[in-house]
Amino acid sequence: MDKVIEIPAIHRSAFEGAMEFSGVTIQLGASVAIAGRNGAGKSVLLKALLQKMKGNVGWVSNYREPFLDMRVQEVIEIAQMNRSDEMTENVLRTFSLNAIRYHGINVLSDGEFMRLMLARVTAQDPKVFLMDEPDAHLDFYYKQELKSIVQEWQKRGKVVIYSTHDEQWVNKANHLWWVENGKVTFKDAAQFEFQKIGNR
Repeated sequence: MDKVIEIPAIHRSAFEGAMEFSGVTIQLGASVAIAGRNGAGKSVLLKALLQKMKGNVGWVSNYREPFLDMRVQEVIEIAQMNRSDEMTENVLRTFSLNAIRYHGINVLSDGEFMRLMLARVTAQDPKVFLMDEPDAHLDFYYKQELKSIVQEWQKRGKVVIYSTHDEQWVNKANHLWWVENGKVTFKDAAQFEFQKIGNR
């Protein structure tokens, strides 16, 4: 059984959304933080990886348009390859979505929608999680819950790759990919300090 996963290289022109990423091998169960200034290319990198990676890959972002005609529970049910009422109930409960299960997507707050996207990807049970600032709209309680959920994913051998502006989320990752002007460099996540980057 494979213990690593290959993350493909990406070489894109400015027309496509400039990105230079050499590719890397990641151990199953590892987490990767993608950090950089606003506009550096973090979301571009994640979307490019989503397009290039083969196999079971889950995606989390705050983009609502594909779900606007749906209700919360429907999003979870459709995400499951083999529909299971028990799984639906577990996921709704885990992400505190029971009370809004019949609400339409258009009435959700940003925080509620992000919790729904996290619930959706949990129901999909992918091998790799790609998440674009998953904690951006969460309150303090749910940010702490998300950390526990990510740790549980890792214990199950999932690879979790997320963009973030939070130094704590960077420091807890196994790897850090720093993005600047569309170029990715690899840094020590545990020792990284945003302040030093800003003052260089």
